Amino acid sequence: MTETACVYTALFGDYEVLNEQPVRRNSHLRFICFTDDPGLKSDSWEIVQAEPLFSMDPIRSQRQYKMLPHRFLPEYSVSLYIDNAVLLKQPPDSMLADQLSGCDFALPSHSFRKSVLDEFLEVARLGLDDPSRVFEQLNHYEMIEPSVLEEKPYWCGMLFRRHDNPALRKTMELWLSQVYRYSRRDQLSFNHSCATTGFTPKRIDIDNYNSDFHEWPIHQGRDRSRGTRSISASLVPAHLQLRHEVQAHHDTRQLLSQETEARGQLQGLRSQEVGAHKRTLELLNDEIVSHACTRATLAEVMGSMSWRMTEPLRKLLYATTWSRGAIRWLLRRS
Repeated sequence: MTETACVYTALFGDYEVLNEQPVRRNSHLRFICFTDDPGLKSDSWEIVQAEPLFSMDPIRSQRQYKMLPHRFLPEYSVSLYIDNAVLLKQPPDSMLADQLSGCDFALPSHSFRKSVLDEFLEVARLGLDDPSRVFEQLNHYEMIEPSVLEEKPYWCGMLFRRHDNPALRKTMELWLSQVYRYSRRDQLSFNHSCATTGFTPKRIDIDNYNSDFHEWPIHQGRDRSRGTRSISASLVPAHLQLRHEVQAHHDTRQLLSQETEARGQLQGLRSQEVGAHKRTLELLNDEIVSHACTRATLAEVMGSMSWRMTEPLRKLLYATTWSRGAIRWLLRRS
């Protein structure tokens, strides 16, 4: 199997960094990355340049490589597809043989979503796609095949496949057409596609976040709103997007100007505060000097001959004054 098998991913739209796969060093398989980024380089992936099918929709352009390995990897009969956010923890050589034993397609169940309906509602709640398109798809499935919405969804981050199964190819082609027609969130349409063609894949019961052979999600530099991957960008005409960018640039310049002005005003207030503090220190120093002078004068007076000679007179005057006050107080009490 290893002679006709490969591992591959697809990264379109320049919205995150390509994750390296260190297990490649211990694998006999080719690791292939389809991308529209001419400057992309990797130590573990073999970079294959690919022209996006939709120049303004990198997500749907990526989906055709994800779903149709029999078309883009005709030299291989078996493949493991992984999303870029999946990090393999062991060489995939034996994994392919184990997972495809007795079947032609295997993928994990969704480990934290109970039904396809729950997946629809969560996609809408998180704003991962245009709500009108998501709910149109949901309503159509409700009318066509309502039982599908109650099924447990699959997690489509890892796909083990044999390419030469006609029923599988038909299912993959239908799955891709659903993504072209409805939401680009491919997990919403997978159960419906399988039900329509009658194809039943093998479910792998693992924790989607972590298992013996993988870890997810591993993101580097991800920005869902970057460029044409943005939901708003995919719905807004190009000239209006340009107008929006120009206005955003203008607004940014205004904010920078206002911030510069505010900083100038703050600097002016700080200068005034420093000046006021300096004047306060000067007044305090003057007060200290004045107090010292007063104490020196008082000490000089109290040490003089006249002060000592008049001390008996001052005591008599104090006693007389106190006696008069006492007499007035007693008279008022009586």
